[in-house]
Amino acid sequence: MNEEAIKIAYDLFVADGYKKSIDEFKSLMQGNPKGREVAYNLFVADGYKKPINEFEVLMGVTAPSDLTTEEASLEKKRVEPLHLWIPHLYQTNISLLNKIILRVHLGIS
Repeated sequence: MNEEAIKIAYDLFVADGYKKSIDEFKSLMQGNPKGREVAYNLFVADGYKKPINEFEVLMGVTAPSDLTTEEASLEKKRVEPLHLWIPHLYQTNISLLNKIILRVHLGIS
């Protein structure tokens, strides 16, 4: 649960007409999916860009996973460090360049 995020969501709810206490708002976030969806939509309208499941983590409804969605996506791809693939890229470009020079020299288009 992120108290700062809850306070922001609560303030947005209050600005939208909510009249109850922050503790009642927290209970609403915990027990009412529709209320949570309304809060999420207000958060999005205020500039929030992440999916609702990450918003639910902020509200303390669900537990955070070990990896964020973005980190999990990168973990799946397992990109090699730049210094490991630059020599291969360089070698590939030299090979391509040699083929182009040979084609030009032989007059092959």
